[in-house]
Amino acid sequence: MKKTFLLFFLLLFANCAKAEIISNEKIDKIKVQKAETIMLNLYNEVKNQTQKGHEPYGAIILDKNGKLISSGFDSVIINNSTIDHASILAIKNAQEQFKTYDLSQYGLSLYITSEPCAMCVSAIMQSGIKNVYFGMSAKEIKKLIGINIYTHKNWMKEFKKHNITVYGNIEPKIGEKILYEYIGSGGVSSKDLY
Repeated sequence: MKKTFLLFFLLLFANCAKAEIISNEKIDKIKVQKAETIMLNLYNEVKNQTQKGHEPYGAIILDKNGKLISSGFDSVIINNSTIDHASILAIKNAQEQFKTYDLSQYGLSLYITSEPCAMCVSAIMQSGIKNVYFGMSAKEIKKLIGINIYTHKNWMKEFKKHNITVYGNIEPKIGEKILYEYIGSGGVSSKDLY
């Protein structure tokens, strides 16, 4: 009980401070503002999806004009499939829609509620996605609930070499709150998420 109260207090206090945006390019404030709006909507949908049994991570893919191309919500537990991560499912859905594994010609942007794991980093790089925006960092998720999301070391630099723009820490405190509420609901323990 004390741990729960302390974590809630820390989250409440942390929501007062804005996270520092990170990027593999010079930070464009217009891109950040647009991404914040999109991420807030994505977080709302993630919250809805957790009530349907999905884990508290989501991803959407938008085209150059902001049109929704596809979405995905973590389904590892409900589908008994370790590869059913939000990013993987969103990419798969986009590839099915365009009937190609190479999405590079479409100039697509992927918005994900957390830093991508090693599997998702590889899938993103191979998919042809041009822009990636993420919310919670792997480091913060580990601090918050003890889950270690295995990421590629220096993956943002590697993306830059492949002309993939990355912006991170987009409204992460909201995602952290949803994640904490999900764990606190008693449905699944943090060790079962990954």
